Amino acid sequence: MWGLPGPGHEPVSPASAGGLSTTAPPGKPKKHNSCRLFFPEDPIKIVRGQGQYMYDEQGAEYIDCINNVAHVGHCHPLVVQAAHEQNQVLNTNSRYLHDNIVDYAQRLSETLPEKLCVFYFLNSGSEANDLALRLARQYTGHWDVVVLDHAYHGHLSSLIDISPYKFRDLDGQKEWVHVAPLPDTYRGPYREDHPNPAVAYASEVKRVVSSAQEKGRKIAAFFAESLPSVGGQIIPPAGYFPEVAGHIRRAGGVFVADEIQVGFGRVGKHFWAFQLQGEDFVPDIVTMGKSIGNGHPVACVATTHAVARAFEATGVEYFNTSTGSGGAGPAAMAHGPSRSAACRIFPDRGTNACPLHRQAEHSTTAPPWKPFWGQPSILRCWAGRPGCLGKGAAAGSCCLCGQPPDGAPWTAESQTSHPWGHQGRWALHWCGSDQR
Repeated sequence: MWGLPGPGHEPVSPASAGGLSTTAPPGKPKKHNSCRLFFPEDPIKIVRGQGQYMYDEQGAEYIDCINNVAHVGHCHPLVVQAAHEQNQVLNTNSRYLHDNIVDYAQRLSETLPEKLCVFYFLNSGSEANDLALRLARQYTGHWDVVVLDHAYHGHLSSLIDISPYKFRDLDGQKEWVHVAPLPDTYRGPYREDHPNPAVAYASEVKRVVSSAQEKGRKIAAFFAESLPSVGGQIIPPAGYFPEVAGHIRRAGGVFVADEIQVGFGRVGKHFWAFQLQGEDFVPDIVTMGKSIGNGHPVACVATTHAVARAFEATGVEYFNTSTGSGGAGPAAMAHGPSRSAACRIFPDRGTNACPLHRQAEHSTTAPPWKPFWGQPSILRCWAGRPGCLGKGAAAGSCCLCGQPPDGAPWTAESQTSHPWGHQGRWALHWCGSDQR
């Protein structure tokens, strides 16, 4: 957030601004403390991006492992061209007939289970999750929501309320929000050596639901990222979602799969992360954002006829300002919701390949890159290395890249010599088929 200094207000000192100077020439906007920058001790001013790289004002090149929006690289020429051509022709809201929105919905439907056949287009992932919450409540006639611990679903007030990652630092947990344990088989109570961690973690959701019902609460929805990202790049045990969906639906709720960060092929084997849970599992609502437009403001909610009809019955129309015929739709279609999108744009790379993988292959201190074919791809990296952009998150997740300091050999000992998490030196980089 930026604003002009008010009368009588002195510039904030660097120390009180987390190491950032907020001084500015007279009449120039200054940075408010509510805005956070990455690397506050030594902020980077990025002025240009190309492919997997970003460039600062001095021309220094960084491999970008932090910006989780661009899906086929910064400024991909096909995406730029598609948006530019549409911007020269027409840009309307969604109240007009236009082929773009219909064509794109058709292409999305080909990647999803047949039951998910109604599409609402929006301009952000937060807006998509907010609409999913409205759909769930209207369809079920219930109000309460079950979420996973450490979850983050967006920055709107309605979504802060269902995001433990945020609400614990603000107004706290609302009475209509119920938090279930993160299905973490690495750090959680039920680990990989458990005979059936999926059922065990799903039973925790059942316990949370039963506790809410005993208090007279009624469950509208279970919200979960299909592969919790802020929570630590957690891969739920196979079978967990179907078990949870059964408990939630018996309580009268719906299952919402948040694919905003992890969809569109980023898990490698499947186009959608929820498909890691089995071919027969179908959420009631799927939300999309971020990668859908390769950085352009577009998002989507996919749901069933039954849920959509209940929403339509309110008599309150839905439309969106940004997703009629504008450049975001063609930009989304340019990199395309199809399994072959990566091969069309990166024809020399395999299903799980991305430029970051090739960067690791060319490192003299890193081991030969061996992707986890058919799984989410995970690369251990050294945090804080110049030339990489990365960030930390809850439970030890990061999107970081680099190599051991001072050219140290890449050994099993060096990979385990520091704890995971914000204070540790090692982190995870997660990427999939179409990601940079």
